[in-house]
Amino acid sequence: MKRVGSFLLDTNIVIQLMKRDPFLQQAVEQAGRVFVPITTVGELAFGAAKSVRLAENLRAIDLFVELYRILPCDIEIAKVYGQVKAGLRRIGRPIPENDIWIAATAICRDLTLVTGDAHFNHVAGLKLDDWR
Repeated sequence: MKRVGSFLLDTNIVIQLMKRDPFLQQAVEQAGRVFVPITTVGELAFGAAKSVRLAENLRAIDLFVELYRILPCDIEIAKVYGQVKAGLRRIGRPIPENDIWIAATAICRDLTLVTGDAHFNHVAGLKLDDWR
């Protein structure tokens, strides 16, 4: 099934792609434009840094990021981050800091966030999809 639109991949999806999940690989191939937020690259680097296979995991990250357009953080995303965090605080639904940055990136760039994390459902204005 062709997926129309532009998508931002959450870290949990990227990890599964790096593990060569065939269903997710097919979903990405059938998608329109696919992006990865720089925050996800940071989360992957953290995972690599705390592993016993640091060099191997860093190589895997380098190979992965060559395949996708990595979206950097900028002033507009930072402003949306502030709005998202304040909105979550108002409704009493905090989520992890990095996920707020990921959500802000998706909102600011008008991308659909592909994730398996249900806590993103509480972010106002965020378009979501789950390819698992």
